[in-house]
Amino acid sequence: MRKKSKFRSGIEVYIFGMYFWAVVHAAVLIILSLLIYPHRMYLAAAILGFAIVLFAIEQFLIMLARKNINSYLKTLSFCADSESHRAVVNLPLPSFAVSLGGKIVWYNERFERSLGLKNCIGKPVSEYLGNVQITRFTENSAEATFDITLGERDYTVVGHRADPPANAAELPPVIIFYLIDRTDYNQLAAKFQNEKIVQCIIMIDNYDEALSDMPDSRHRSVTGEIEQALSSWVNEYNGVLLEYEKDKFFAFFEAENFRKITERKFSVLTDVRDIGNEHKIPVTLSIGVGLGGEGIAQNDDFARVALDMALGRGGDQAVVNEGGEFNFYGAKSGDVEKRTRVKVRVVSHALRDLIDQSDRVIIMGHRRADMDCIGAAAGLYRAVVNRGRKAYVLVNRHNCSAADIIKMFETSPEYDGMFITGEQAEDLYDDNTLLIVVDTHRPSMVENSSLLEMATKNKNVVLIDHHRKGQEFISNLILSYHEPYASSTCEMVVEILQYIQEKEKLTKLEATALYAGMFMDTKGFTLRTGVRTFDAASYLRRMGVDTVDVKRMFRNDLKWYVKKSQIVGNAEVYRDVIAISSFRGDREDASLIAAQAADELLNINNIEASFVAAITDNKIVISGRSLGMINVQIVLEKLGGGGHQNIAGAQFENISIVEVIKNLKEAIDETVQFD
Repeated sequence: MRKKSKFRSGIEVYIFGMYFWAVVHAAVLIILSLLIYPHRMYLAAAILGFAIVLFAIEQFLIMLARKNINSYLKTLSFCADSESHRAVVNLPLPSFAVSLGGKIVWYNERFERSLGLKNCIGKPVSEYLGNVQITRFTENSAEATFDITLGERDYTVVGHRADPPANAAELPPVIIFYLIDRTDYNQLAAKFQNEKIVQCIIMIDNYDEALSDMPDSRHRSVTGEIEQALSSWVNEYNGVLLEYEKDKFFAFFEAENFRKITERKFSVLTDVRDIGNEHKIPVTLSIGVGLGGEGIAQNDDFARVALDMALGRGGDQAVVNEGGEFNFYGAKSGDVEKRTRVKVRVVSHALRDLIDQSDRVIIMGHRRADMDCIGAAAGLYRAVVNRGRKAYVLVNRHNCSAADIIKMFETSPEYDGMFITGEQAEDLYDDNTLLIVVDTHRPSMVENSSLLEMATKNKNVVLIDHHRKGQEFISNLILSYHEPYASSTCEMVVEILQYIQEKEKLTKLEATALYAGMFMDTKGFTLRTGVRTFDAASYLRRMGVDTVDVKRMFRNDLKWYVKKSQIVGNAEVYRDVIAISSFRGDREDASLIAAQAADELLNINNIEASFVAAITDNKIVISGRSLGMINVQIVLEKLGGGGHQNIAGAQFENISIVEVIKNLKEAIDETVQFD
């Protein structure tokens, strides 16, 4: 390295000397001409002209010398033998070499022509190629690549360290780079991606029931308006629309145009919803989108999964499935209650047959079981026992928000052995055991994931749930009853009981548990209630439920009211209609206080949604509540949570409350459209 540095320094001194003497020669001749000018004007002019010609000739010789020296340095800098020189210099790619200090020491003619650069020797490579990480090559000779854009051309730069051969040990190591022009390939790849076909499956929600109250003469008018809205939307983005059933359509778009659709958040959802509002019927759309697959067939599979998820989340939304990654748009309307009970009757009879074929049934809900979870489990326990089979309810008593109702069951001899732990359930489980999962469809949320895994392998799992469908869903089910329109899982179980049982009735305690679950999830029968909700409540009332006793279960002591008042008082109003608050609480009751405080904030004028964050020692829990105008589910899904349009939640670990509130506001801005 030292020899190389001395050599280069000598070259620079030599070049400087040539410049110096050229200036001296010119200066002497100019001075001489000035001295002669008063006496011999023509001679002075001749001397001045000679000085100019001589200076120009010397400049040309200096430039020629520098070019020859640079050419020599190009050869000398990184290779000592002629074969290596010819191989690298004649490489049909722009190539250059950089010292470990980051300066260019050589480049070939293609590099010079392709990039339009000259006289780069000795200059930092960062002036031309940006921040090239030379340190990636200083430790070893591993090859590395990176992409850059120079002007209007895209290049992939391949580099590796080149150490001098043994017979040229005095030469320093260099890093050799090759530029591969990727512009044409990238443009072709971008065109290919932009022209990929995106498949959409569109379904008119609640089609038959929505039109059933209208005269037949108006059916064609309403459906015509919907089809016209769909056709206009598809044509706007140069797509193709195909109707394959009276309420189902295929739509195909190019990927480039489909990106505009997502940017405008599927405006057709609003257009069709407005048509329904105009005719006073609950007509909305569910759209499943498949893209990113290896072909049309796989995109079709993706689209069908996406449509199933859109329907499972209540409809009135678009779900984009890009290779298993889901994005959600819309979801402005509440779930539409289905009037027909054909499905519940079919499910009830199928469940009855499954119970009869099993030796025992284990009923399991979600972690930190609540009233809806325990009430539904109690109702199914009665159905199984009445079929002459053994029944068990798996629950963690130490992490349960329905401990009071569990104690009521445990004090009655009739329910001795009803509740078991996860370990006991795993010991009881065998191939003739049926597992019923209630009040959750997410495998990560169940009380005992090991038991679920064993049961799904045998395909002995029944699911009964009312939560809107999320990206997680229990697979390999033998029977699924998932209805997001239902107010609660207890409501669904009450309807099942009326078909699965013939003359057997519920006990007062079981009916009370079911009623309490419905009371909790509907906030005292004020939210998410329909005709079938009150039908179920009426059935339970006939079974002997004392509504005053249920009301007493939800009473709080004074310290809870004081705490809730403080939370409400500290609330921040965001975007004029959303209340956000936070507090620090005990691990045991933080979630419950947050939920109740969020409910309380909805009693404030002009507040349409509320979010309360509870800070505990090791995590932060958010409860979201809404009156229906704002979908808190899609807001908290952005943060990894989920739930219903009106009730949702999320949990965080290893993050500050400041970051949580910041992320919450960003999620609100992304998902909520404010007038």
